[in-house]
Amino acid sequence: MNANNIAIITGRIATDITVRGSDEKPVVSTLIITQDGYYDQSGQWIEKTSAIPVTFFGPAAKRAKAIVKGDEWTLTGKMQSDQYTNKDGVDVRTMELQLQDPSMLQIRRNKKHTAKKAA
Repeated sequence: MNANNIAIITGRIATDITVRGSDEKPVVSTLIITQDGYYDQSGQWIEKTSAIPVTFFGPAAKRAKAIVKGDEWTLTGKMQSDQYTNKDGVDVRTMELQLQDPSMLQIRRNKKHTAKKAA
């Protein structure tokens, strides 16, 4: 991974994983939601929520199959941008987090959330 392009993101997994490719070379995709915010000039807290697409390749994809919607994960990878023209002729820019190294996945299961899920 390029030392100039490292992103660390902690958030909740918002979607079930999508697996494509072969068993030998799987590609796993999902969406992670992060929350942040700031105080405006009046001192009121303004919440900001971001949805970030995540794609796992190689060994990280095999480990990513353990991801469960609602779990909190800390992911370290590289940000990758892409640009294409959609069917309506509009230029679209995308940004996603890409992971290949399975050691860059850390799960933080929220016991309260897990208990709620089991009930």
